[in-house]
Order: sequence, then structure tokens, then C-alpha cells
Amino acid sequence: MFLVRFGALCNSRLVKKIIASLLCCSLFISNVAFAQAPDFSANNGKFFSTELKRRPTEARAYFGPQVVSLFLPGFDQWYEGQYRAAALYSALYIGGTALSAPKIRFTEDADATDTDDEDDSTDLDDRGSFNRQRLLGAQIAFDIGLISAYHSFRTAVRSQQANGKFLFLTKEETTDEILSAPFAFSEILKPTTFIPLALLLGLGVADLKNKGGGKANWVAADTFYTAAYSYGAGTSEEAAFRGWLMPVAQHWFNNKFWSNTATAAVFAAGHISGDNPVPVAQFVMGWYFGYLTQRNDWTLRQSIFLHTWWDILAFGLTYYDNSRPGRMPGKEVMAPLLNATF
Repeated sequence: MFLVRFGALCNSRLVKKIIASLLCCSLFISNVAFAQAPDFSANNGKFFSTELKRRPTEARAYFGPQVVSLFLPGFDQWYEGQYRAAALYSALYIGGTALSAPKIRFTEDADATDTDDEDDSTDLDDRGSFNRQRLLGAQIAFDIGLISAYHSFRTAVRSQQANGKFLFLTKEETTDEILSAPFAFSEILKPTTFIPLALLLGLGVADLKNKGGGKANWVAADTFYTAAYSYGAGTSEEAAFRGWLMPVAQHWFNNKFWSNTATAAVFAAGHISGDNPVPVAQFVMGWYFGYLTQRNDWTLRQSIFLHTWWDILAFGLTYYDNSRPGRMPGKEVMAPLLNATF
């Protein structure tokens, strides 16, 4: 009886909304404050420390443990004794996986629970709150795996540099710096940031005007979903692709152009879908993100900021268009702007 009632309480949408709102508010406020701090690049974050606590003189692998951490977030952090970060990654992975699970009906007269498949869409254009919860939960679980892999790589870099490898990585960005980068608003002043964003905004607005239609029926849920999804993609994907895979490719090829091109190709391949079989936009922008990272001495702050706000604009314009009265939700929302998200 207790387990049934506890399960029903945990499955309550109100409880989930309260917890999610508190977490998002605290994360937003702390990240904005941190991103505006003058010494953004200093490794003061003991919570996300990359310190070598176990056998500090032993060189760490820079690919295998990261792949494991990608699928089991926190794995390498537990091994390295970085327990606070490990606990956070594991908890977020479990929480995201729970949010992405099918809807469950708890009954007092059954030992098992029944799943409710009535609202089982996986389309990003679906405006149903439960489908968005599932998609966002799955995204959180995936994103935290990418972050854990990046953390593992930065730990390995410390040991590898003692052996003369990865010496081109002269600056370290810890997880707290990665998570705060979307709020580093000074990045918008750089032409390499505001010109791409201005082009996307201009093209999107022009497209909306050409289509015509009535006043958009924008709701608060659209704002939250757009921001949350874009934030997760911008931080985690840049950490994994430009913060881990591209440096590894540079170590292998010893060539900036080919390391960037190879990483952009893998990045684009990860965005192939039925609606986007040839992800040209993802390859081009992936290459541009890599160019910015290399140009900034292999730091990710600008590429994360641009990636996040690009997705916010692309998602936002897409939902704005699709929310017009009389417009039927469907495949049209997936093109062209949603196919330009990363």
C-alpha cells in the first residue's frame, strides 16, 4: 500500500513540475552569476575537479573510459574518486531516465503497473506536455553522459600532459564553466557570434512574414521547452564533440583542418534522421563551432554560447510558426528551421 501511494505521488505531474521548476531556477541564477565573474577560466570548481586522486602518476586512457561514461554517466568519476561530480551525474541520469519512462498508472489492486501508451509520440513538434516531458528526460540522460565523458577526458589530459601529449590544450574548462557558458553574454559582442545569429533571425522572420497567418498562440511551455532543450544540446554537444573528440582527432592527425573536419562529419552523422537525411547544416555549423574552438585556443565558451542561442532561435521560430491558429501540427514543423538545430 505504501509503495503504491509513494509511486503515485512520484508520478504526480504537480510534484515533477515543482521539482523541475526549483532545479531550473537555482541552476539559472547560479550559472548567470558565475558566467559574469571576471575570472571565468580559473579552475576553482572543486565540485567538478579533474584532480588525479588515484595513482596520480599513471597515464589515463583518453577514449575507452569516456565511451563507458557516455553510456554510464559518472562511471569514470566514481573510479577516480571524484565522488561529488559522480553522484550528480548518476543522479541526473537516473532522473532523466525516469522522466522519459512511459506514463504509469499505479493501482492498489495489482502488483504490476500498467503503462499508458495513448500519448506516445516522439516528434519534437508535439506540444503535449507529457511527450515533451519524455523527450526532455531522455535528452537530460543523454546530455549528462556527454558531460561525464568530457569530464573524464579532461581528467585524462592531466595525466597525458605529464607524458608530453595534448600539450596544445593549454587551458582547462571544468564542468561548471561549461554549464555557465550559455550565460556569458559578453560573447554576443563578437562578430563571429552575432553575425550568424542575426542571419538566422533575419531568415526566420522573413520566412514567417512570407507565410502570413494570424497571431501566434505562443505558450509558456514553448519557452521552457525551447530553452531547456537548447541549453542541454549546446553545452553537452560542444563539450563532447569540440571538447573531447576534436582534441583526440588533433592528437591523432596533428592537423587542425582534418581534426575539425572529421569531428564535424561525426557531428553531422549524429543528426541524420528521416526528416533530415543529409545534415548539411549540421556539418557546416559543426565545422564552424570547431573553427571557433581552435581559434579561441581550444576553449569552448564561445562555441557553446553560439550553439545554445542558435538552437533557441531555431526552435523558437519553428514553434512560433507552428502555433498559428488553423495550422495543423505535423511534418512541416520539422523543416526548414528545426532541421537547422544542432
